[in-house]
Amino acid sequence: MRSTLSAISLAVLIPTIAGHCVWTDVVGDAGRPRGYGLGVNFQYPKNCVTTKCQRDVTVFPQTGPQSTWKSCGKTHMQADRYKAGAQGFEPNAAEREVPNDPAAEIPKIVEQGALPIASAGGYLNITIFQINVDGAGPFRCGISANGDGNDFKIVPDILRQAPGDRLGLFNENSQKNVPLQVRIPADLKCTGEHGSKKTVCILRCQNPATNGPFGACIPFELKEAAPPPPKADDGDEGDDEGEEGDEEKVDNEEKRRRFVRRQLARISARKRIVRRQAAGKPTEEEVEFLKGGEKFTAEEEKVIRNGRRPSMFRHVAERRKHGKPKPPPKAAAVAAPPIENAKAPGKKPARSKGNSNKKPAGRGARKPSPKKGNQKKGN
Repeated sequence: MRSTLSAISLAVLIPTIAGHCVWTDVVGDAGRPRGYGLGVNFQYPKNCVTTKCQRDVTVFPQTGPQSTWKSCGKTHMQADRYKAGAQGFEPNAAEREVPNDPAAEIPKIVEQGALPIASAGGYLNITIFQINVDGAGPFRCGISANGDGNDFKIVPDILRQAPGDRLGLFNENSQKNVPLQVRIPADLKCTGEHGSKKTVCILRCQNPATNGPFGACIPFELKEAAPPPPKADDGDEGDDEGEEGDEEKVDNEEKRRRFVRRQLARISARKRIVRRQAAGKPTEEEVEFLKGGEKFTAEEEKVIRNGRRPSMFRHVAERRKHGKPKPPPKAAAVAAPPIENAKAPGKKPARSKGNSNKKPAGRGARKPSPKKGNQKKGN
């Protein structure tokens, strides 16, 4: 009875502690393709913590340093598949284990256009879906430069680590996407050939879970800088001459730019000088014109000579310089005809003889009325 209860309790506990995490999205710094870990099957559900959602989880056999890592692990490694009476038990579970085979899976990923591209010294941004508590970090990673997945001696830096304790446990991120960022070494050379790609590496990362370790193998393409174009002469002397010629061209171009800048500066300076001369001191003729025939003291005349040239003189000088015709002289004013009996300036008009109070007779002049004393009374 006790053995039956212990078997039942073990069957109940194993699905909750079995593991882990699925690597569902990977993108590199040098391209847009988005990839995923080997063995991932997006048709399997991920919205639970039981074995139904763990069919494509990858488990690795090695737990030591990266130099001891071999292969890319296997899927369908859940413990309840081996326990009689447990949920999901399969008598031939060992035969159903599916190894992650890079030679078979990476060409399919290449055909899908799902091979991430990273540059030397760049990075890979990874999204991990943590199924339950023991699919957490921290993760250690290694790179297989030949792309066969059997040698992971190159150890990259982790730029952004997934949270977790020393046993790979972190319950708060269960059923959540967790980011991970891995730096690609600057001196990395990838030589793996898969499909049409000739520079493929494999990144393997795993956590320290005791019933794991869990993680994934991620293939990616390394983008290398384009080689320089071939030169006409392959000899050393020719190369040196070519390099010297390039340096000469660069030097000549820089000299030409400096020459143009100097010429522009000189032109600007000449323009400033012309403007200053146009607005300079007045000439002797202009001084005499300004004096207007009046007498000035030596100090006053000095002020006139050293003063700013009036704008009227500058305009005249510009017209003469550019050959523009002078404006026509103004017509002389015609003298008005003399008016008779006009008063001469400074003289009083001469009085005429007789009564000066009499006004000249005209059409509207009134006749003088007779005096009363001279009027004769009628009969």
